[in-house]
Amino acid sequence: MNLKSLRDDIRGNAIVEFAVSLPIFFLWMFGAMQVGLMMWAQVGLQHGVEAAAQCASLSDAARIQGKLDPSATPTPCYTVNGNATANASSIASYAATQSSGFNPPASVFSASYNSASPACTGGNLVTATYPFTALRYIFSITLTAQACYPTTSPPPP
Repeated sequence: MNLKSLRDDIRGNAIVEFAVSLPIFFLWMFGAMQVGLMMWAQVGLQHGVEAAAQCASLSDAARIQGKLDPSATPTPCYTVNGNATANASSIASYAATQSSGFNPPASVFSASYNSASPACTGGNLVTATYPFTALRYIFSITLTAQACYPTTSPPPP
């Protein structure tokens, strides 16, 4: 076999191309799946904080109007008499149960009333911080979600 015939031989080039492109294809495929899981987790966190903030605000409104005593008739997010800060553990547990799709622990969520944040003055602020690890300890990102619902509606103009 001479050098020219070896150079012009094309048998086996398909397996070489396959071997080069297969790892790239799998990396892309598993990366797309991990991005989808991360988005799923983000949507679940956002749903949990929104549901918990809304529940806390409705419970506050009912408590302020004198129609609710949480110590006598607890709601899913209020179990003691007081505002969202006093019921933070109940609100966090409720947010964890409302996080659709996956089961984050209640410790991921925090709740407060009349937060110092300018975007949430006079309302209930529920936040979540969840460490998301993709591709089994190769890539990690912290997902955050936040929702604020006012306790009372503003007066009509």
